[in-house]
Amino acid sequence: MTQQVKAKEIVTKVCNYYGIEEKYIYKKLRKKQVINSRHMAIYLVKKHVNMNNTDMADVFKKDRTTILHAVQKIQDLLTLPHEEDLKKDVENLNFLIQIH
Repeated sequence: MTQQVKAKEIVTKVCNYYGIEEKYIYKKLRKKQVINSRHMAIYLVKKHVNMNNTDMADVFKKDRTTILHAVQKIQDLLTLPHEEDLKKDVENLNFLIQIH
C-alpha cells in the first residue's frame, strides 16, 4: 500500500468519524468543523504514515506550513487538561486506523 493511499484511508476514516464529506478536507473551507477535522486528519497521517511535510501538503492540497501548523495545533491541544474530548477522539481514531 502506498503512502498516499494510506493517507487517504486515514482521511476517509476521520471524515466518517466526524460526519463530514471528504471533499471538504481538501478545499479552503473555513468552517470550524472542517478545520478541526482537517487538522486531525493531518495529525494522524503524520503519526501513522511515513511521509514528509511536502508530500503531505500534496495529498491535502495545502502548503507545507499548513501541515506544520495543523500538527502543532493538535499536539498543543493534547497537552491541555480540559481537552478530554479531543484525547478520546485521537484514541478512537487511532483504533479505527489500526484495525483497517
